[in-house]
Amino acid sequence: MKAINMKNLFILIFMVSVLSSDASSFEKQLNTISKTYGFLQGQKTILNNSKRNHPDLKADIRIAELSFKASFGLAENNLEIKLRDLLGNYYDEFMNSLDKEMANNSSGFEYDRKTTLAYIEEVKLRAEGYIESPFKEILLAYQYKDKPGNEFLDGFVTDYTTKGHFKAKGVDMQIKFPQSWKAYQGERPNIVQKFVSENGEGKVTAMIIITNIPQDELELMSNISNYEYFSYVETDNLIPPNSKFISRENVKLDRYDGVKLIYETSGDRMGYKIKMKTFCLMTIVSEKVVNLMFAVVEEDGGTIEEKFKKNESLFELMGFFTVFPEQYSDN
Repeated sequence: MKAINMKNLFILIFMVSVLSSDASSFEKQLNTISKTYGFLQGQKTILNNSKRNHPDLKADIRIAELSFKASFGLAENNLEIKLRDLLGNYYDEFMNSLDKEMANNSSGFEYDRKTTLAYIEEVKLRAEGYIESPFKEILLAYQYKDKPGNEFLDGFVTDYTTKGHFKAKGVDMQIKFPQSWKAYQGERPNIVQKFVSENGEGKVTAMIIITNIPQDELELMSNISNYEYFSYVETDNLIPPNSKFISRENVKLDRYDGVKLIYETSGDRMGYKIKMKTFCLMTIVSEKVVNLMFAVVEEDGGTIEEKFKKNESLFELMGFFTVFPEQYSDN
């Protein structure tokens, strides 16, 4: 069966995903992680000094510490592991410098009782997720590093709607994405929005792509349902050229029949070998092709299987909670 011509679109999507994953340098990553780790160590230093200055508040301080650890203890451990990996033999030198900096900075903190009580309450609020950006996003990313779907399930999500967006072509689509991710405007005409993990510095991405259907193909499809179309269209017409097909399944995106595709694509960019594994949810809404596309990217021969497996449940959740409000306007 003839399919909507997706070849050029998928090549574009591949390049945009690569550009997103290639954007963060070693220096930028080190700067972000070291500052976030310093934020945690600064909090620890202030609380420890507060115990010495106000022994009668030790129990309250301990409650605040345990609450924060329950919420972000894994984040601290994972940040330390990442720092060791990035710094190598310079890790001990970095920690010595950080200790000195913490001592100097904490000496300027007002340890009177009123200020100390206020800080204890602030730490308790931080434990609930009330943390300034970008520390919150990085802490969430590393807290849920091994189980990204749990960030979504624990309610750390942001709502996004395409309503009124000029690239959405009239399609109103609402999704939720993790608070540790960063949203960007799509650079190209059909990319409405893209989302990148680790506050915009990660290699897991999502994109909303909405395209018009050519008039001749629209006429061909006018007599068949979404289900019929996606049941009979050939897989090769739905994935990029030279891709390795992995799986295909008819699904619903909200109430619209569609298809779920998983495939791998490899390529070269400026001398770097790049491999991408994609999880694509596709449907047709108001005579427009709607793609909710997720990708995990690795470079220089790195394996993507483990990272994809960790994120697959998150992709499923984001797809499951996608809503097209027009379907409920008459209810």
